Amino acid sequence: VTLVSAYAVHLGEQITVDKYLDTVMDSARQGRLEDIFQSCVEELGVPLAELPRSARIALVERLRQQNAVAFPKAVPFVSEKLGVSRYTIYKYLRET
Repeated sequence: VTLVSAYAVHLGEQITVDKYLDTVMDSARQGRLEDIFQSCVEELGVPLAELPRSARIALVERLRQQNAVAFPKAVPFVSEKLGVSRYTIYKYLRET
């Protein structure tokens, strides 16, 4: 075993550990995003399926105040939950 091959194995292991840690962190962020989203929906007091446009905008504003829109993949997550496009969420963000 040469020093170069040993280092390459070490790098391979490090990359695997880094990917694992990234996966764990992504999972934790996603869980936190879901918690924040659910909390904001509960604050509105209206079932998600019945939210009028004004309440959806208010929800997006609450998510912004909680810094939830800064999470990776937050906009696609919120758009899926609300049943609107990502572009609609960006529009709501501009309106708040």
